[in-house]
Amino acid sequence: MAYTAQYFSGSLSEQIRDAIASDTDVASWVTAQGFTQLKVFLAVDEANPPGEENCPYVAIYSVSKVERGNKGPYKLYSCDLSVCVANETQTVIDNKTTYDGMLQSSDLCHLAENALYKLRGVGKIYSAGDTLQDTDFPMFWTDTEVFVEVPKNFRGPIAR
Repeated sequence: MAYTAQYFSGSLSEQIRDAIASDTDVASWVTAQGFTQLKVFLAVDEANPPGEENCPYVAIYSVSKVERGNKGPYKLYSCDLSVCVANETQTVIDNKTTYDGMLQSSDLCHLAENALYKLRGVGKIYSAGDTLQDTDFPMFWTDTEVFVEVPKNFRGPIAR
C-alpha cells in the first residue's frame, strides 16, 4: 500500500510530481526526442542515485517551507528540480561542438517548470532559474528551484 502524505508539504510534493509526470507537453517532448518514458522521482537515494538507464528523469527534492515569520497572506514553499538527460550525440558545425544532451536537459527542465505553472489553486508559482551541470558524461543535469505561494488559510490539497 502506497503512503499518502498527511501534511501540506507532502501533498504539495506529490502534486508537483504528478503535474510533471502527467503533462502532455512533457510527454510529447520525450517521445519527439526518441526517449521511451520520463521517470519522475520524489527524492532520490544519494548513495545510489538514478543512473543513465533511468534517463530522462526529473528528481524533486528539498520541499520545504521558506518563510517562518512571514506576516503576509501567503506561505512560501520551495523545492528543487533536477532534470537529467543521457545523450552522447554531438552536433559539430565548423569549429563548434555542442553536446545535445546539455541542451535537451535545459529544454526538459523548462517544460517541467511549465507543467507546474499549469497547477490551479495556488496563489503563485515561479522559478529561480537554472544551472547546467555536465559532470557525468553522457548524463547532463539542469537544476532549478521552484517556489509556490499558498494562501495562509488554505487547508487542503491543491486542486488541478
